[in-house]
Amino acid sequence: KRHPKWVIRLQQKAFRNKPLSVAQKTTNRVRSKVRIGIEHTIRRVKICRSCADRQRKTTRARYQQRWQIAAGIANLRLIRSSANPELTALWA
Repeated sequence: KRHPKWVIRLQQKAFRNKPLSVAQKTTNRVRSKVRIGIEHTIRRVKICRSCADRQRKTTRARYQQRWQIAAGIANLRLIRSSANPELTALWA
């Protein structure tokens, strides 16, 4: 079930005799950058196997707790990684 405040933004597609305008290409690039950032974040969280697999016989509270723990671990890994020296300096 979709949340009422969600807005679905799809890439615009060129057709055979109708290429995309410059504005449409720019919009597609911006949407791609946002999408890939979200996908990388979900990947970092799903590295934790308890979130990647299906959970059976768990309550909603336990399910949310698992996701919060996995998100916290993913955020900590991101902060402590050498790829983000400005964030690592905060923890030094």
